[in-house]
Amino acid sequence: MEAGDSYSRLINVVEEVVKMLREDYIASRRAGIISEREEVYKRYYRVDPNTVSSQDRPIIFVDAGFHLLETDVASLLIMSLGGVVRDAEGRLLYPPSIGDYEFPETLLIYGRFIEEKSGPGFSVKIIPFTTENILFRGGNASVVSGELNKLIIEKSRLKMTSPKDLKLFKRFIKYLEGLIEVAYGLKMQDLIGSHSLLFVDGTLSRWFSIPSRIKQFNFDGLDVLELLTGFKKEDLAYRLKSVYGLVKQAKITSIARARWLFAGNVKNPLGLHTYTNPDSARMAAQLINDRIRRNYGGEAAREVTRLFNRVIHPSMNVWAARFPLTTDGSTIIHLEAHLDKPVVGYDEKDGAYPIEESAQYIEKTIPLVVRELLSHRSMIYWYPPYGFMELDEKVRIPMSRLRRLEDLFINTIRKYTGEEGHPLEYLFESTRRMRLGY
Repeated sequence: MEAGDSYSRLINVVEEVVKMLREDYIASRRAGIISEREEVYKRYYRVDPNTVSSQDRPIIFVDAGFHLLETDVASLLIMSLGGVVRDAEGRLLYPPSIGDYEFPETLLIYGRFIEEKSGPGFSVKIIPFTTENILFRGGNASVVSGELNKLIIEKSRLKMTSPKDLKLFKRFIKYLEGLIEVAYGLKMQDLIGSHSLLFVDGTLSRWFSIPSRIKQFNFDGLDVLELLTGFKKEDLAYRLKSVYGLVKQAKITSIARARWLFAGNVKNPLGLHTYTNPDSARMAAQLINDRIRRNYGGEAAREVTRLFNRVIHPSMNVWAARFPLTTDGSTIIHLEAHLDKPVVGYDEKDGAYPIEESAQYIEKTIPLVVRELLSHRSMIYWYPPYGFMELDEKVRIPMSRLRRLEDLFINTIRKYTGEEGHPLEYLFESTRRMRLGY
C-alpha cells in the first residue's frame, strides 16, 4: 500500500470515530439521567461576568512538582515545593525576598512497606534537603515523620498480606504530597498575615473524600495536617476557609457541562464565573428529589449532590464546593472552596436539602474571591491569574535537574554497594531504560 493511501485510510478511520463520538455525546445529553443532571447543574449555578477590579489582600499561590519512583517494598517521591505572594500592586514576592528560605524547597517522601517483627510494616519518612525551609525547621521533619508513623500504626487497618492495602498505602504517599502543599501554604500565611488568600494548585477533594478509604486508615487529612503544621484541628477547620483550590484539569463531562452553562450567557471579554445562592440551592435540591431520586433512586441522587460539594475531612465535617470559571470564554478551570457544611446535602430519609447558611456564605464570598484572584492576570494563553503559572514553571522538576539527582543517587548506590550495575541503579537510570528500549 502506498504511503499516501495508508495516510488517507487513517484519516477516514479517525473521521469515522470522531463522528461516532460526537453523535454519542449529543445523544447522552438528551438521554435520561444525564439530561436531568444537567438541568440540576443549570439550576444550581448562577453566572456573572468577570469585571475589572482591585486586589485588597495579599494572594499566595502554592504548587509542587514531583517525580515518583517505586520498588516492591518502597515508594520514593521527589518533591519540589514552593509558593509566591502577589501583592496588591501585582508584584510577585518569592520566599527568598520574604526571609532566609530556600526556593523551591526539595523534599523526599520515603514510604516503605516491608514485613517487620515489631509490628505493621508501613512507615513514612519526610526528608527536607535543607533546614532553611518554610514548612520544617531544624529536625522538625524527623519529629513529624515519627508522629505520622505513630498515626499509621495506631489508626490504620492495613495488612501486609493484602495487595489492596499495599495499593492504598502507595496512594496515601501521593495524598501526603497534596497535604504538604496545603500545610506549606498555611505556614506562608503565618509569614504574610492570616488575612491573605491562599490558592493551591489542584483539587481540594483529594483522596480521603472517599469513605471506603477512611475506613482503612481511620483518620483523615485534617489529622495529617495537624501533624504537618502543628495547628489544632479546630483552628485548621477555621483557617481552611481562606484556602482555595484551582483545578486546571477536570473530567471531560465537567468541562462540557461548564461550557454548556457559559454558552447560555452573554459573552464577556474578561470571562465568566459561577456561584450559587439560597434560591438556586433550593431549586437544585428540589429538582434532585423530584426527578433524580424519584426516577433513579437515592444513590443516584446523592451522587448528583457530589457534583457541587463533598466532604473531604469527615473528622471535623469540612467540605469542598466547586465553581467553574473561564478567563477567556473557552478554557474552563474550577475554583474550590472549603466549607463547614455542604450547600446541598443529602439524607437517606428526606433526600436532598439546601443549607441556607452555606449558600449565603458562597453568594457573598465567591464573587469577591474571583474578583481579587483575577485582578492581575498573565498575558499568556487563557489569561490565568498572575503568579499561578509563573510559580508552576519554577517548581516543575526539569529533566536536567532530575538527571543530576539520578547521577547523585547512582554514584551513592555504587559507593555503598561497592559495585556497578546494582539493581537499585535501574530505579534512577531513566536514560538507560530509554536506551535499551523498555
